[in-house]
Amino acid sequence: MTTEMQNLNLELEFKVPRAKVWAAWTEVSQLVQWFAPEGWTVRESDAVIDARVGGKEHFVMHSIENPEMQSPVDAVFTEVSELSLLVGQTEATPQNGGRVMELRVELEEIDANNTRMKVTQGPYAADILPLAEQGWGSTMGKLRALLEG
Repeated sequence: MTTEMQNLNLELEFKVPRAKVWAAWTEVSQLVQWFAPEGWTVRESDAVIDARVGGKEHFVMHSIENPEMQSPVDAVFTEVSELSLLVGQTEATPQNGGRVMELRVELEEIDANNTRMKVTQGPYAADILPLAEQGWGSTMGKLRALLEG
């Protein structure tokens, strides 16, 4: 039986300069304020971001209601272009269905005070994709609040 695989694709615009969106992705003090769906959190003491090719990204999302529920993120950056591109890959683990997952974040300057962000992540099994979209939707709401709030 073949399971159809799909990527998650998001595109958002923020009313902030591109450098501010870049910092939200690459600075631990920024990332911990938004990167997790509602009801989850990331501890700054658990987080490492070395945004360069070959650099590592590590943090753990913890459920606020049940802190023993955790979702670790361990990735290696495979492409980095300052202010415009971050690409990271995770190892194949049971948690991600035994697949290497890739996250691609593209930032485009619309003008000095507006940024377009495209996020692609996957591959996901088709039946898991809606859950990923729900989690990312919640997470993007937190990012918007941080950037534009």
